Amino acid sequence: MQKRIVMFIITALLLLTTGCQHTEDKPLWERLDEAQYNSYKPRLDHMVEKYGDMFEMNVYGDVYCTEPEYHSWRIRLGGDADGSTTDNFSVRLRRDDIEVFIQEIAEPILGECKVYVCDGFPSKLNADADTEDFFTYEQALVYCWIYVPYNEDYQEHGETFLTTMLERNYKLWMLDVLYYDEEQYEQAGRDWINLGVGPKGYTVRLDARFHDSTGKFSFKWRETEG
Repeated sequence: MQKRIVMFIITALLLLTTGCQHTEDKPLWERLDEAQYNSYKPRLDHMVEKYGDMFEMNVYGDVYCTEPEYHSWRIRLGGDADGSTTDNFSVRLRRDDIEVFIQEIAEPILGECKVYVCDGFPSKLNADADTEDFFTYEQALVYCWIYVPYNEDYQEHGETFLTTMLERNYKLWMLDVLYYDEEQYEQAGRDWINLGVGPKGYTVRLDARFHDSTGKFSFKWRETEG
């Protein structure tokens, strides 16, 4: 938000100091909005060029996909060291493959479970990237939730899963493993992720985050919030 305010002020000063010749054509607020929109337009151009003409953008630089299937996905855009634009939309496009990839690692360790990708970090990867690339990229990219029926060995299993990921040199940007009683587990689904802060009522929860600087996970266990 602070960055947007600074950009707005800079744009306003530029318009005022350059002495717009056609001040009678449009009100100042409209010209400011247009100038701010144009300053962010390379973001929109990037998405259209990379994935096709199915995006729109507001004056604050927030990009949205016009396809209903992707409305709930938060499009994150960033910048690489070489000045190129990065995005996380490829994670959404390959979500099903990514979930199967994680499931094949998690299930032998955690037992029966449900894996859902809920967010992604920007990268240069596109929809044609190998699934493994989303886990071996220079930065951790994937944020997922794993629902598991509660069992007394949850702590050993959860930490073994993190260790296994590291042994394979795989990264997860963030990970929540949520253990539920049998009835709640049966009800758990992808729509729970849309609650934002996550569902309550879990028996125990593992919160983990990968740190690119150390190449390790930090994690903590949380008991039920009721």
